[in-house]
Amino acid sequence: ISYYIIYKMIIKGYIMYNKKSKFFFILFSLILLVLILLLECTGTYTYTYYVYEPVYLSYEELRQSVCSTDSMSLKNPGKIYLKDNYIFINEIQMNYKLLI
Repeated sequence: ISYYIIYKMIIKGYIMYNKKSKFFFILFSLILLVLILLLECTGTYTYTYYVYEPVYLSYEELRQSVCSTDSMSLKNPGKIYLKDNYIFINEIQMNYKLLI
């Protein structure tokens, strides 16, 4: 039986008039659905996850890593942020510059 024939039977109402035919149609549909689901779930899948591990610094190491340098010209300036009495300028794809 092709799907087209089943579709035409539903459209014309052959299955809806006969309770026995309706039962067999529902049974056939459920069996077909179960077979399709079982045949598609045969493979095994492997997933790879990448997990970032945090890097911890002590307070002393953090204080030593921040340093001041001589004035530099801005090559590719981005957004300007104002916070309290400080001006932060974002150098695109680089870092932040702090102007006091």
